[in-house]
Amino acid sequence: MSYTKLFSSIVTSTIWTEDANTCKVWVTMLAIADKNGEVHASIPGLAQIAGMALSDTEAAITKFLSPDKYSRTSDDEGRRIEPIDGGWVLLNHAKYRSMASKDEEKIATAKRQAAFRERQNRNGKVTDSNGSVTGSNATVTENRDIAEAKADTDTKAGGEEEKSPPPPLDFFTTSIEKNNPYRSATFEQITKFGKGQMPPVSDECCEGFFDRMEADGWINSQGGPLADWRPRFRQWITAWANNAAGNGRKSR
Repeated sequence: MSYTKLFSSIVTSTIWTEDANTCKVWVTMLAIADKNGEVHASIPGLAQIAGMALSDTEAAITKFLSPDKYSRTSDDEGRRIEPIDGGWVLLNHAKYRSMASKDEEKIATAKRQAAFRERQNRNGKVTDSNGSVTGSNATVTENRDIAEAKADTDTKAGGEEEKSPPPPLDFFTTSIEKNNPYRSATFEQITKFGKGQMPPVSDECCEGFFDRMEADGWINSQGGPLADWRPRFRQWITAWANNAAGNGRKSR
């Protein structure tokens, strides 16, 4: 079973100025559209699903196919649908689906950060009188800091690992969020990269790296945006594996 998010902006759109029958047909089409925004139905079938008279459904479809000069979207002259084989496609579906995905990703990121903080508290992470971090996370933190410093040094000195070119702009899918303006990867991208390693990296390791980068702000040693997170992630994997081996648990 699928569902469609109904954005609150619908109440300020021109569709909301239409009669109740037209609005009902539109909401019905939103509800039964597939992930590609396609509604597979005939007009009689749509009328039956919506519980509408055939004539009212026909009138609504005609309006959706027609230009709307007051529409907030100038594409397709404000038309809402266009015919396809076996039905219609909702023209703005991809735009709103993308907006919904970003909202869901923000919620998922907040949950991961909360889980990370909970694990830190549960593992008894404390700071001693010298300002050093102690507890079960201390080794990973220390190894990570050493690894990151080495990675930066190798990059400056032209070390054995060649720095990869910056990813294309569309790679920075969440860089517009105010809390982490330099974020250069999503959790899903980090997980996908980790699964491609040999042996594959665990979700716990990927989540730890993402949460750490969120806390650090995705910056390099000079305080600027981190252009490529992958070398740092490889160093994190090594530190994670060494710490896991010391604790007698599965390393990756």
